[in-house]
Formats: sequence, structure tokens, C-alpha cells
Amino acid sequence: EISIGDYVVFGGEVASLVLIETIARLIPGVVGKKDSVEKESFSAGLLKYPCYTRPRDFMGYKVPDILLSGNHAEIEKYRRKQSLEITLRRKPYLFKEIELSEEDKKIIAELLKIQRFYIFLVHYPVFNKNGEKIASAIANFDLHDLSRLARTYGLKGVYIIQPLEDQRKLAEELIDYWLTKKGAQYNPLRKEAIKLVKIFETLDSAILEVESIEGERPILLGTDASPKRKYVKCEEIRNLLWEKPLALVLGTAWGLCDEVLDRCDYFLEPIWGRLDTYNHLSVRSAASIFIDRILGIYSYYKKY
Repeated sequence: EISIGDYVVFGGEVASLVLIETIARLIPGVVGKKDSVEKESFSAGLLKYPCYTRPRDFMGYKVPDILLSGNHAEIEKYRRKQSLEITLRRKPYLFKEIELSEEDKKIIAELLKIQRFYIFLVHYPVFNKNGEKIASAIANFDLHDLSRLARTYGLKGVYIIQPLEDQRKLAEELIDYWLTKKGAQYNPLRKEAIKLVKIFETLDSAILEVESIEGERPILLGTDASPKRKYVKCEEIRNLLWEKPLALVLGTAWGLCDEVLDRCDYFLEPIWGRLDTYNHLSVRSAASIFIDRILGIYSYYKKY
């Protein structure tokens, strides 16, 4: 069985014509120029670079100077980079099926820096199991596991929001141990991850920190299982990755209070199990699932 897509047409004739054309154009001689087939989308695993025609300037859309230079080597480099970028933005899953050169990987790594993603782990205001507003304690495992998650997926920071001074001091001591003391020598990989963690007294101070780095306020992605929220799927969030800095706002204890949720711009669809509505995950597990659903599709690096 062959599918040409998830849509309905009036009859099988259209689908048959699609198959006939896509197969026939691969037969030598059917398409005038061999390059037209070899360099089109999907032929080498990537989407095709943009093509231009006369006039050079059409309603403000100009042909890039490099394409008019006559330098064929530089033109090929430009087209390769364009193909990589278009594929990365539109169909990043294609990278799992193709072999990339070291130069390709460098280009992709630079392009992915456009995506600016943070985690905000909120300890106040959150609910306890009785529905009361509290400030929760910082968990050692959260700092370790969220920082490793952030380093693995290329996040720019894990910001811990904690109003209690003794808790902030405890977290700072832990971070210092892994960055400057015995922990740094014992496990350099952990040091590389932990350096992404910063401690803030309030959510506002964390937002201001991102603004100072990125030059604009981050879009806040709320996580809440309440039926009164309108959810967006993780796939929809990917469109924002290329435009704005994003922060995944996670609550500790029994979840974020409304005063935090009301500040969020979008709410991610809750994580549901396979069998029923039970979804009582640790914040570390939930963070890992959300991050992989949003960013995992951009994983292009193959160690072996």
C-alpha cells in the first residue's frame, strides 16, 4: 500500500497521476537536464535550495549577490547551506536518514544557535497536596538532572526560582562544589552541565536575566493539567523557536499557582499515559519528555 499523504481526493486518478509523475521523472531522458533531478528536493535527502530567475530585483526580492558572482565553488557552498537551513526549519527529521559532512554539522550547529530555550523551575508560588500556596524546597536531583538535560539538548540555561534565602544558599554551595571544588575534577562532564544552572529569588528576576541576554522577553510555556487551559501541541511550538526566546515554566510540589500560570503565553498539552488519566510524573521526567518532544527532532549528531 502506498500513501501520497493524509488527505482525501475525489478518486484514485489523481493519486495515480502523482505516482506516475514521480516515478517517470527518474527515468533517464524524461526530464531534460540530469541536474534537475539530481539536485531537487529529497534526491540527496535534503530540501532544495531557493531558485531564482529574472529580473534580478522583483518587487523588492533580490537575487543574492553570491549567485551572480560566477564563483561556482562559493555558489555550491551557498546552496548547500541554504538546503541545510530549509531542511532544518521545515523537515528536520530528514537528517536522521542522511550522512552529513563535518562542514554540514558545523553549519547546522550554528543555525541551531538561533533557537534560544530555557527552563524555569519554580519553587514559589506552588501548591502543596492540600491546595495551599507554599514555597517548596530545592531537590538536589533536580539541579543535576535538569542541567544534564539542558546540556544534552543545547538549552541556554536552567533557572531556579526560590525565594527562601537558606535554600538559595544551599543551591549555590552545591553549584560551587561542582564548578570550582572537588566535583569539577571528579566529574568534568557534570561541571559542564551544572554551569548552566542559575538561582533567582523571583520569576521576574529570571525573566529580566533572559531579557538582558536576548534583548527581548522570553515566551513563557506553561505546564498545567487543568481542563480550563487551552493547550498547544509541542509541534506547534517549534515555529516559535526560530523567532523568539522560549522558557519552559515548570512547577515543583503539586504544581504552579494561578498567578504564575496567568503570566504564561502558551500551555503545553499535558503528558498522558497509555492506559488512563494517571500522569503524576516527577518534574525531571516531565521536563525531559517536553524538551524531547519540542527539540528532539533537531538531533542530527551521530556518534557512530
